[in-house]
Amino acid sequence: MQSIRAVLFTALFALASVSARPQAPHAPSACVSGTMTCGGNFAGGFTVCNWGSPVSFACAPGTKCYPNGNYIICNR
Repeated sequence: MQSIRAVLFTALFALASVSARPQAPHAPSACVSGTMTCGGNFAGGFTVCNWGSPVSFACAPGTKCYPNGNYIICNR
């Protein structure tokens, strides 16, 4: 349970940093800022879109990523 909390805290911190800066108007982006998707550079991990660029994170050991709308859940 603590590992899930740590991952969620990391993800929420990343989302907070995403919303801290205003986005430039008409800026092309590869993804929608603040969205989270399963996949990325880590097996069973996820990505968080940060200003049009996906940033990869690993889920805690023993867990994997499950999609939940524009967000994810790392669970067993």
